Amino acid sequence: MAQLREESAKRAPQVAERLKGLGRPLSTIASNGSVAKFEPSFSKVEKLATSGNDEVSSLLKELLIQEQQLRDEREGIEAKLRAAEQAEDTFLNEGTSDVADEEILREVDDAYTDVCINIEAADAMVAKAKASEAQAAADAQAAADAQAAADAQAAADAQAAAEAQAAAEAQAAAEAQAAAEAQAAAEAQAAAEARAAAEARAAAEAQAAAEARAAAEARAAAEARAAADAQAAADARAAAEARAAAEAQAAADAQAAAEARAAAEAQAAAEARAAAEARAAAEARAAAEAQAAAASAVTAQAERETRVPVSVDDEARIEARFAADVEAMYKEVEELSLQIPSAAKDWHDILNETAHKFSKICVHLNGISPADSKLWSVEPALPIPGSPVTVRYCPNDRVLHGRESIVMHYGVNDWMGASQVEMKKSQGGVFIATIDVPVTALVMDVVFSDGSQTYDNNNKSDFHVPVLNASRKLEISRMSAVLERFQECTVAREAKDAAEKIKREKRKKAKAEAKAEAEAVTIRQREHVLFTEPAKLEAGQTVKLYYNPNNTLLNGSASVFIIGGWNRWSHKEKFNVQMAKVTVNGEVRMQAELKVPEDTYMMDFVFSNGPHDSALYDNRNNMDYHLKVIGGKDENGIFVKDKPLHVMSVSVEMAPIAKVGGLGDVVTSLGLAVQAEGHKVEVVLPKYDTLKYDLIEDLKEENGFHWGGCYNKVFSGTVEGVKTYFIDPENGMFRVGMIYGTDWLEIPMTDAERFGFFSRAALEWMLQSGRQPDIIHCHDWQTAPVAKAYWEDYHKYGLDNPRIVFTIHNLDFGEGLVREAMDYTQIGTTVSKTYAQEVSGHNSISHQLEKFHGVVNGIDPDIWDPSDDKYLPVSFEMGSVVEGKAACRAALCARSNIPNRPDVPLVGVVTRLTHQKGIHLIKHAIYKAIERGCQVVLLGSAPDKKVQQEFEDMANHLKQSHFNDAALHLYFDEPLSHLIYAGADMLLVPSMFEPCGLSQLIAMRYGTVPVVRRTGGLADTVYDYDHDHAKAAWEGMPVNGFQFDGTEAHDIDYALNRAIDLFYNDTAKFRDLQANCMSCDFSWNRPALDYIELYHAARK
Repeated sequence: MAQLREESAKRAPQVAERLKGLGRPLSTIASNGSVAKFEPSFSKVEKLATSGNDEVSSLLKELLIQEQQLRDEREGIEAKLRAAEQAEDTFLNEGTSDVADEEILREVDDAYTDVCINIEAADAMVAKAKASEAQAAADAQAAADAQAAADAQAAADAQAAAEAQAAAEAQAAAEAQAAAEAQAAAEAQAAAEARAAAEARAAAEAQAAAEARAAAEARAAAEARAAADAQAAADARAAAEARAAAEAQAAADAQAAAEARAAAEAQAAAEARAAAEARAAAEARAAAEAQAAAASAVTAQAERETRVPVSVDDEARIEARFAADVEAMYKEVEELSLQIPSAAKDWHDILNETAHKFSKICVHLNGISPADSKLWSVEPALPIPGSPVTVRYCPNDRVLHGRESIVMHYGVNDWMGASQVEMKKSQGGVFIATIDVPVTALVMDVVFSDGSQTYDNNNKSDFHVPVLNASRKLEISRMSAVLERFQECTVAREAKDAAEKIKREKRKKAKAEAKAEAEAVTIRQREHVLFTEPAKLEAGQTVKLYYNPNNTLLNGSASVFIIGGWNRWSHKEKFNVQMAKVTVNGEVRMQAELKVPEDTYMMDFVFSNGPHDSALYDNRNNMDYHLKVIGGKDENGIFVKDKPLHVMSVSVEMAPIAKVGGLGDVVTSLGLAVQAEGHKVEVVLPKYDTLKYDLIEDLKEENGFHWGGCYNKVFSGTVEGVKTYFIDPENGMFRVGMIYGTDWLEIPMTDAERFGFFSRAALEWMLQSGRQPDIIHCHDWQTAPVAKAYWEDYHKYGLDNPRIVFTIHNLDFGEGLVREAMDYTQIGTTVSKTYAQEVSGHNSISHQLEKFHGVVNGIDPDIWDPSDDKYLPVSFEMGSVVEGKAACRAALCARSNIPNRPDVPLVGVVTRLTHQKGIHLIKHAIYKAIERGCQVVLLGSAPDKKVQQEFEDMANHLKQSHFNDAALHLYFDEPLSHLIYAGADMLLVPSMFEPCGLSQLIAMRYGTVPVVRRTGGLADTVYDYDHDHAKAAWEGMPVNGFQFDGTEAHDIDYALNRAIDLFYNDTAKFRDLQANCMSCDFSWNRPALDYIELYHAARK
């Protein structure tokens, strides 16, 4: 209701302003709302004036028709106004309204629109008539001069009189037109106000009454100005008649004298009419001014009446209607939000947020009046929002006793809109103040003071009183707050989703490009052994395959056979062809020509030096050769393609919910990459009590199973887009507050026993749940028992489809379990090619080298992304690497409390401080870098307390001797690690051995140059700036860092000095090197393709 009153007050000045501009006639409205058919009725003089066939007569006739139309239209609109008045009277007397009344008001408004259009047309016709008249007068004058001087003189006199008369009439017409416009505006405004009254009537009777009075006043004015409308039309008619008479006189030849006399008589009559019309116009203007004044008075009265307070019953009805609307919307939005996971989470969070916000108000709603009426009271006892309330306060026996002046401080809803007022002292030492209760109030909050430093705040609890219906109002306010906040979150979420969509599309494009490049590198690397013409095989076409045995096991063979099939060896057609010796580009090659079947997607083959039993085979280290075929279709015309694999990964780590080292990263990132190639990937994980449950989507319990002397619960959820299952044995072995470390706890099970139990439980769950994956991929010593258990206890008893792939992440642990797994697995892998070579002589592996492969790990470019990293002060890409890294360096120096010196290299170290990581070389390199003028920031901690103490002593020494040059953060901090990767110029990784290593890959993703020891995955991913150009080109990479061999101080100096020299001597080339680092693709694109081939090889 308050909003209606405010809207009425805003509209009142507009009502008055529009009434001032009224005065034009309204168009006739038929009973069905259309324009009624018009039949003109001319007087004798009018018929004579319009009887000619010239243009002036036609225009005059049209003008007279228009005038009569306007007059009849006014009568029609007056009938509508009377109907509106009747509707208003009905509403005021009976409190009801109907659709017909509202339709009348809409028709009145439509009529005003029609009038405006008609007036514009009439104005155009008058202007055209005036132009024609002037032209006709000139022609008539020329004709009169040619005939006779007397006639010409008479015609000239008549013309002069006519022009004078026309001027007078034009003036009168203009004045009458102004009055008519004022009248029309008044009438239209009255109609608009009547319509507004009808619309507002359902909510505010007072407003409706005010609008009705305005309509009545306007209608009365319209009736009073009816004569003025007729007079205005007469003005136009008189002007037309005079113009017609003048033209007739000027054109007469034989009857010049008679026609001149007739024209003079007509002119005299016209002058008389003009005088009368001028007087009428003046009266019309006076009436219009009086009407405008009356309208202003009506508006003022309406504005005063809109301020009349609405009754409590009216307010209650409005609030009840509003509450019902809010409740209905709340229920609808709640139901819809629960159907969308992201919206459901927003809704849940908003409910908690709002509950906390309203909790302080809720505690004051239990009572219905102030607790101590002798101390203070309010009237009424339950204040009414939007109405005054009187507060009485008696400071006797209180801290303010004896004060002559009391100030009341007040607010609502936990002190919102706080204000103050000085209270008036009355009899008995009681102080009184009256204030308006805000319409938004639920609870009034009050304290009293002497206006200085002394307060009575009810022993720090303040004084509170709920308003009328506070509990109900609070609930509606809570719902409204929830809806408003949810709308804000929805808008923000939609904007975020749109931004994420753009990012996904960009990443999708980058991944596609990287994948295509990886495939191109693979083909290029294979060309020294084999290539085909055409390069891409097409189904149904002939292909020529060229093979170079000199680079294979078949080197020196007299003859070579190609033995193969199609579609992963599953196609019915096979081939075994002896290859012919040919010369290609001056080199000897073996060639075979084959027809590709129509229904194929893959060509599979190996090479042999003969059909005899002792023949040698080149089968690519048991992987076979495979070439894609495009365009293959089956007999139904459907494209054929490789069957998706179902891979079940059994692991004890998974990033980001249960991560200790790189193993967790590999499980998640490899799973995502293989899944992106169209295969099905699932992970089985222990249900630790330390899982980051907030990062698991849709976690729910599945069917469990009895095994191992206990019941095992099973849960499912989604982690980073990968379906994941969690096994939770009720023996509690994974409810110990950690992933590793139970060997030192007072519990009966060691880590090896816990993970051995889990490995077999995972197989039991697959069996009992009916799962038959194609590949079971187990990782490191923790799940190595899967391989033996599967083949001995499950393969023959129902779980017969899977094959085993086993990956060694670090051979430093579980040697016996690793050897056992290598004996039973179909394919064994490790995390880089160089590391595979380094451990090939290990006792656990050396006897199974034929099935052992090295595949370099990747990193997830979506997680490690400098263009979208929440831990960085700015985002950057390869094109903005210089500016981005400069900003990150400044933030890193500020975080490390060292000055930012961008003209010197900043060397970073992010590592575990263990002997494997080369801590003796790290210590030396820190002092060497400082000696060369560099700054150093280290992040890491040592599990060995002795090593930790050594670095703490070193940190203390550096603070004293090089406090501006070094900062050692001897702990782990995820945000700081991102800042070092992005802000450093180079990163030290001097590991004694490194199966793969992730820090150098992350550093290059952020444009930081790695300085590494040539070992394991470091040797496979970092290409020395000075020595590895050919190696980098072979891998399709640019040079991207500095390497060293050996384990002594001078060895690391060799690489570190070269990096520092390049920075000092040619900064531009160093910046180019940083850009090279960012251009390298170390994603999982290529490793995923390699693992998919290994999975297929395992099933061969």
